[in-house]
Amino acid sequence: LAEQRKQTLTICCAALAAVLVLQVILMRALFHSQTEIYRLLSNIGLTSRPAKRSVFFQVLLFTAAGQLLGLGAIALCGRLGVERIIHLLRYLPPYLFGVLSLVHLAASMLCALWIAHSMGKQVYPLGERHYDLALEDDGKEALQ
Repeated sequence: LAEQRKQTLTICCAALAAVLVLQVILMRALFHSQTEIYRLLSNIGLTSRPAKRSVFFQVLLFTAAGQLLGLGAIALCGRLGVERIIHLLRYLPPYLFGVLSLVHLAASMLCALWIAHSMGKQVYPLGERHYDLALEDDGKEALQ
């Protein structure tokens, strides 16, 4: 019995690590493909703060949807009688599922911060203040 629990926990830890790595790779690829869209939007007036907020909420939505789909898949496999899933549901207390969900959410938020920082460098390399100051200086010189 102890060996089955150890094996189940090992599988869970390996699956969590794989999910986290795949999540980072997938999120980075997804937002890397949207860099040109954010550049276009920045050219027509989208500033850095709303763009980063959009990234944050998109990642939060993707994470919530992924967790709901994962929960549904686990429940379906449990109903269909998959032995490993039944052992997982039997031996892991419900609060541990919540802890794993929070770990996944925390990893998502770190990923969102990384993506927002990367997007800030790629889309808004000079910052908004630089543009504002340059425009104010040009306007003063034109009036004089």
